[in-house]
Parts: sequence; structure tokens; C-alpha cells
Amino acid sequence: QAYFINHIVAPLVKLGYHGIFLDTVDSYLLATKTDAAREKQINGLANIILQIHQQFPTIKIILNRGFTVLPKVKNSVSAFVAESLYKSWDEQSQKYKDVSEKERAILLAELKKVQADNIPIIIIDYMPISERQNYLSDANKISADGFIPWVTDHDLNAIGVGDSVIL
Repeated sequence: QAYFINHIVAPLVKLGYHGIFLDTVDSYLLATKTDAAREKQINGLANIILQIHQQFPTIKIILNRGFTVLPKVKNSVSAFVAESLYKSWDEQSQKYKDVSEKERAILLAELKKVQADNIPIIIIDYMPISERQNYLSDANKISADGFIPWVTDHDLNAIGVGDSVIL
């Protein structure tokens, strides 16, 4: 944790960066097999986020996922990201896909908890560049759900479509 804060975050702040994006905060779930191991990871992640906020109170911290960590750090984060509300990229099949109603309902239930804490939520949906003409309609659906949209391709090569909301 000290290494990350002192050798990654601090130099970025010194260079003038005003925020950090912590990607796939819930990745620990892939490696932990017991409740005790998961709780240890949650506490470790929460601790580092709280330390970053304490040492650099003016920078924005944005989490990608991390629903289990968020309750411990909700006063330290500026926004929360979740991917694939309507459109997704399946890494295994290397194909774009529509998000099923069931998957969307599960994600929306979790996002409602985040909304209850008044944390801005950014949704990133993925569509092929060849369907760029549909980016705006997807972004509009996300906006209608009360979230900040960002629609792009899975490699982030396309200039995305979203809101002009600035955190």
C-alpha cells in the first residue's frame, strides 16, 4: 500500500493529475476462495483508498466496480463506474453482446445502492465501431436510467459518446 501511494499516486499528483481511476476493484473475487480471504481483501482495498484520500484530499478517486468495498470508502470517492449495462464485450468469445435482462437487473440492483449514497455513476457500454451510429441511442438509455453514459468500443479506440457532465 505504501509503495502504491508513494511511488504511483504521489508522483502523478506531483505531475498535476487531479484524479485516479482504480480499475476493476472487484478483481480480488477471482482469487479469493473463502469469506475470510475476501474480507481481508476488502479491508486492504478500503484502507488504501482511505489513505489516498487522506494524503491527497483534493484528487478525485473513481472506482470501477468494487461494490463490496464502496460502503467502507463512500465518503472518499468522487464517482463509481460499472461496465456493460446494455452492451458488453465478451472477452472469452471475443464478441460484442447484448446484456441479458437478468444480468442488467442484478447490476441495477447494485447500482441503486450506490445511487442511495449520492455517488455519481458512470456506465461504460461497449459496441463495435461499425455500429457507431447506435452509440447515442445507447447513451440516451443509460442517461434515462439516471447514470452518466460512456459508449465506446472494447479497445477504447473510438471516441466515446456520453454526457458533458464534469465531476
